[in-house]
Amino acid sequence: MGINLEYLTLLQSLKKQDLLSSGAVLELGAQDISADHKDMATHNKRFNNASDSPDCIDTAALLYEVMGYPRYQAIDATGEYGAHVFDLNEDIASKYDFHEEFELVTNLGTIEHCFNPAVAFENVHKFCKKGGLMIHAFPSNGNANHGFYNMQPRLFAILAQANEYETLEFVFTVDYKPVLNEFSHKSYAAHDDRDLMCYVVFRKMNDKPFVSPFDSIFDDKNKLKGYKTALDINEFRSYIKGTWQNVKPKNIASVPVEIIRATNPIRKIIKRIYDIIGRYV
Repeated sequence: MGINLEYLTLLQSLKKQDLLSSGAVLELGAQDISADHKDMATHNKRFNNASDSPDCIDTAALLYEVMGYPRYQAIDATGEYGAHVFDLNEDIASKYDFHEEFELVTNLGTIEHCFNPAVAFENVHKFCKKGGLMIHAFPSNGNANHGFYNMQPRLFAILAQANEYETLEFVFTVDYKPVLNEFSHKSYAAHDDRDLMCYVVFRKMNDKPFVSPFDSIFDDKNKLKGYKTALDINEFRSYIKGTWQNVKPKNIASVPVEIIRATNPIRKIIKRIYDIIGRYV
């Protein structure tokens, strides 16, 4: 996804609340600075009111150093910025014997590109120290063909409950504009025809093993053991924008069905000619 002004705004908000600690940071996906490098520095100087801030923030490592994390590492299939070339679809600890822990672990639009996101979330959990922060940024609506998945906000609410994370921030942006909107059912629904990116900040509260979440909308019928339940999902309740009824009509043949295909008109004409010729060959 790249580091942009809205992410810098989020970091500044966390710093203002004294939620950022010094130490080491691990990025899933070695991020570029996608915003103008001088704009990043100007925005940071304005926030910190410090003349000794750099005049140009052109790498993720420098940004995190400014924010109090002087030790930077990343995992990326490209190996860019000195990143570890690890497969995030795999259990990193067991496959690569990598057991380091970090005060901050970030997933800035990376996990939706992994075919096995469940393992990637478990990796984030393992990398993060107790008391450390995990920041997830993910496409949630629109963003057609951006990655393998768009991720629903409820996934992260239930992920937090299952693993006893403290949720510090849950915000979203509209059409990649640098404005952070606090998540609620009403605010999200008001923009759900746009490209929405969510940002979630968790604090890891214990060293318990990772727990896979179970979707709470099925709590009342769940007979599986070992899953946490009773999440109030009111703000994360399901809804549809059109009319839908999960009932088959009595006479299915009476229901008009139309398949609209995006077919090139010229190709349709050529196919029709071949169909006609084929009758006489």
